[in-house]
Amino acid sequence: MNENIITVTGNLCAEPEARQTRNGSDMVTFRVASTHRYYSNRSGEWEEGVTNYYDVVAYRQLAQNAGKSLHKGDAVIIQGQFKQRRFERQDGTTGMGCEIEARVIGPDLAYGVSQFMRRPRAASPSGGQGSQGYGGQG
Repeated sequence: MNENIITVTGNLCAEPEARQTRNGSDMVTFRVASTHRYYSNRSGEWEEGVTNYYDVVAYRQLAQNAGKSLHKGDAVIIQGQFKQRRFERQDGTTGMGCEIEARVIGPDLAYGVSQFMRRPRAASPSGGQGSQGYGGQG
């Protein structure tokens, strides 16, 4: 299967929303605004380009960790599978949205510092380490 993997840096537009899938798996959704900045030789200053918005969804342990770690305005790095979605607006017209099914989420350390706290791993019923999968719908 071909996957379109994308890496995006940006800022959270709102607080993450935690919920569960139909089968009870944890998920979190949030929106990220990413503005391309570039140095203009003409003006001699840094300028802002177009802002792109991405809907981000994460599942299972990644969803739990993101929901507890991220807040509106946080600078983040997201890597995951890029998907375009069609949707119908309230006025009946069709729009396109950009979604990232996150596999990796982290703070953008170019804009601040972070203190990492490893979560303890739960043992699987067989006594070994359980699968710590993070991508894909549960």
